[in-house]
Amino acid sequence: MTRKKAAMSTRNGPATPSFDETCAHMAQAGDVEGLWRILADADWTMLDLPTTFKHLQRAVEVASRADPAAFADALFTRILAFGHYLLLRGQFYVTAVTARHDAAARGRGPTGLADEVTDALLPPLLDLQRQLAETAEAQARTARTWGLARKKKAPPSAPSSRTAGGPPPNARDACAADEPGEAWLDLLKTEDPSFWDDLGVDDGAAVTPRKSGSPGGPVAGTPAEDRPPGAAPGETGGDRLPARVR
Repeated sequence: MTRKKAAMSTRNGPATPSFDETCAHMAQAGDVEGLWRILADADWTMLDLPTTFKHLQRAVEVASRADPAAFADALFTRILAFGHYLLLRGQFYVTAVTARHDAAARGRGPTGLADEVTDALLPPLLDLQRQLAETAEAQARTARTWGLARKKKAPPSAPSSRTAGGPPPNARDACAADEPGEAWLDLLKTEDPSFWDDLGVDDGAAVTPRKSGSPGGPVAGTPAEDRPPGAAPGETGGDRLPARVR
C-alpha cells in the first residue's frame, strides 16, 4: 500500500514536503521570523519542540552570517520591542495598584504611594527603563559602526580637479593648464600657503602668470608701477603681479 501511494504521488507530481522538511528549509534560508511564528502560533501538542527549536537555532546562525549588520539591527529591534511591551505592562499594573490605593484612602486627604508600589513594583520598573535606554544607545552606536565599516569598504571616488570655492588640489597643475582671466586671479588671491609652495616662489616674490592665447603676455588690470619703465600696457610680456594679491 505504501509503495502504491508513493507511485501515485510520483505520477501526480512532486510530493508535498512534510512539516519537518518545511522547517528545515526555513532554517537553511535563515527565516527566523517564520520559525518564530510557528512556535508562537501553532498548537504545541502538534509540534516536536526539540526539533523545532533546533531549526530555530540553525536559522539564527545562518542569518547572523549572511548579513551581520541587518542581523544586529533586527536583534536590537526585537530587544527594544519586547522590553517596551514589558514596560507598558509594568506601568499599567503600577497605575492600577496606585488607583486602588487612592480609592481606599478617599476622604483621608492626600496619601503617599502604596508600599507595594515603592517596595516591589517601582524598582524593577525603573531598572527596565534604564536598560531600554542603554539598549537604544547601543543600537545607535552599532548602526554608526556598521555605517563606517561600509564606507571603508566602498571604492574611493575619483578626486575632483577643483574643490568647490577654492583652488585645485595642485596649484602647479593649474598653472600648466593655462587657466585664463579671473580664474588665475582667484588662484593668486588664495589664502592657502601651500599654493605658493606649489608654485615654487617665496612669500613676497613676484610671479608671471600666463594668459590663454598669449603665453607670457600681460594680464589685464596690471598696475602701472609693476611694468618696466616706459612700457605701455600690453607692449611687453614682462607684466607681473605681486605674489599675494589682496
